[in-house]
Amino acid sequence: NNLRSANVKEEHRFRELAYASQRMMTSDHVVSRIVGTTGESILQTTAKLVDRYALFLSVIYVTLKCRVEVDVGILLDSSSSIKEWAVVVNATSEFVSVLKNQNVSVLFGVVLYANRPQIFRHFNQPVTVEDIRRLARISGGTQTDLGLNTMKQDIFKERNGDRKRVKNVCVVFTAGESNDRKATVSAASSLKAENVEIYTVGVEKANMEELEAISTSKKHVFFTHEIRDLTQALYGTLKAICPDA
Repeated sequence: NNLRSANVKEEHRFRELAYASQRMMTSDHVVSRIVGTTGESILQTTAKLVDRYALFLSVIYVTLKCRVEVDVGILLDSSSSIKEWAVVVNATSEFVSVLKNQNVSVLFGVVLYANRPQIFRHFNQPVTVEDIRRLARISGGTQTDLGLNTMKQDIFKERNGDRKRVKNVCVVFTAGESNDRKATVSAASSLKAENVEIYTVGVEKANMEELEAISTSKKHVFFTHEIRDLTQALYGTLKAICPDA
């Protein structure tokens, strides 16, 4: 418990510094106050951020242990409502990194969607953390229903690497309301009927009622008002996927 409490405190410090650096708050005084030092240049402070935040991630994630094999479908909103795509792919890459470093087998299927869905990887295709970081966004509206349909029709299929008797999970990330809520809820219901657990991670302008309707239950919903907190929301999702962690 003491370790977890310390981790939470450290996370708040690092996230504050990360946000300051991301927004290019170029005051030495402001950034130095956050890290508790004086007389540092912005470059030195940013370097410290990278090193210490990496250490923080390694400490907090090392406690996460999945006990069962999982096939994880990741559905990423790439529509025009996403203002900071780099934050999305970086947070997603951390999520994938943690699950790839388990003692059990975890496979990934990845789909982007905007006006149309775009399959990036099936379960039987290898995916690396760098692949996720380099994901090129597509643009357009928020056709969440088409993304969910693709998950059912193409990703969670044995012919494309989905494994029998392995837990199936779909993580839906969105920052907006779908263009067709009725079709989206219907597509989600159809996917859940195939024994796929659906988690939703919503940020900023995501519609909470829609997230709850899409998800397997309200406990499968994670939301943050700030996209810079996406890593924390995905960490919550990870803990839910691996409840024994």
